[in-house]
Amino acid sequence: MANSKIDFSTLTDVIPLAVSKLSDLIKKNALEYGKLDAMISILDGVDVQKKIGFLGELTAIGMTSGAGCTYNTVAGTIPTTEKEWNPTLYDTKLTLCSEDIEGTIAELSLKKGVNRNDMTDTEYMDMFIAALEIAINKMYWRIIFHGDKDAANIDDSPAGIITTGVDVKYFNMIDGFWKRARVIVAAAPGQLVTIAANAQATTALQNSTFTPALALTTANNIYYNAPVETQSKMLSGAYTAWTTVVFDNKLIQNFQGFQLESMLTNQQEGIRGGININGISFVPVPEWDDMINRYENLGAKKNNPFRVACFEKTNFLVGIPSMSEWGNFKSIFSEETDQMYIKIKDKIDAQFYEDSLIMVAF
Repeated sequence: MANSKIDFSTLTDVIPLAVSKLSDLIKKNALEYGKLDAMISILDGVDVQKKIGFLGELTAIGMTSGAGCTYNTVAGTIPTTEKEWNPTLYDTKLTLCSEDIEGTIAELSLKKGVNRNDMTDTEYMDMFIAALEIAINKMYWRIIFHGDKDAANIDDSPAGIITTGVDVKYFNMIDGFWKRARVIVAAAPGQLVTIAANAQATTALQNSTFTPALALTTANNIYYNAPVETQSKMLSGAYTAWTTVVFDNKLIQNFQGFQLESMLTNQQEGIRGGININGISFVPVPEWDDMINRYENLGAKKNNPFRVACFEKTNFLVGIPSMSEWGNFKSIFSEETDQMYIKIKDKIDAQFYEDSLIMVAF
C-alpha cells in the first residue's frame, strides 16, 4: 500500500512563480465540519457488548372516588426497555517516509544527518497533523450519521447506496443515524414525512420537482405530524435539521420579502444559525449534503438529497470506551524502519434513546 504524503507534484518549480516554502501554501476553501457534540450526546464507558435498561413512566393513576371509604386500586406499572450496545472497532494506519518528499519544498523542513527521516516536530509534520485532525472529525460525522452495517455499493448485488468505487469498510462498522431512522419509520410510518421528489430519476428532476412550496409543506408536516412529545421538544429547544439543498435553496425562498433578520437564529454551541418560525428552529446541516454528494452519489441522481430530522441531542447517543481517548491518534517514528507511523484505533456505537421521538422526512 502506498505511503501517505502531501502531494506536491502539481506545483510549478519555475522561478519567479515557484512556491518556495510550506508557509506559502494557501489552504483551499473547503467545508469545515462543525462540532459533533452539538448534535449528539456522548456516552463514556461503552467498551464491550452490553445491554442498557431504560426506565419509563408510571402508568395512569387517579380515578373518581366511589362510595364509602374504599379506594380505587390501580395496577400501576413502570415499563422498562432494553437496548444493546455493540461497540465496533475501527482503525487506520498511515505511513510517512521522508523519501516521498525529496526534491519538494517540504524537504527544506526535514532534519539533518542521521535524524533526517524523523519528521517529528517539523513544519511538514505539523501541516500533515492539522489535516489529519480535520479528517478525524469528518470520519466521525461519516460513521455516526451514515454508518450502515449492510453498506453496499450501487453496482453490488444486491445494490446499495454507496457510490461506486468507495470502499464500504468506511461505513459498515455500525448503524448510524440515517440507517436507524430508516428502520424505525419502516415500522412506524407515522414518524416519516415522505418527500416524493427524492425518487425522481435525475438530480435536475429532484431539484425542479421539490419546490419551495413543498419545502414549506414539509416543514409544517414535520411538526404537525410528529408525536406530541416531539412537538413539545421542538418548541422548547430541539430543532429541525435540514440538508442545505432544502434549507438554502427551497425553504428560505418562502420568506423572501420578509424581515429575515428578525427570524434568524444565532450560531450557538457549535450549531449553525438558521431561522425561527413560530418558535421552531430550522437549522441547515451542510455536512449531510457533503456526505451525500461524496458517498451517496448514485450517478444520475443523489440518494435522498432532501432530508429533515427533528433533532434533540439527548435522544441520539454515541457510545465510546473513553472520553479522554476520543479522537486521539498516535504518531511514532520507528528507528528500525526509519519511517513515521500514525495510528488510530478505537470503538464506537450509536443508539437512539427513544425511538418514538424520532421524526424525519426524506
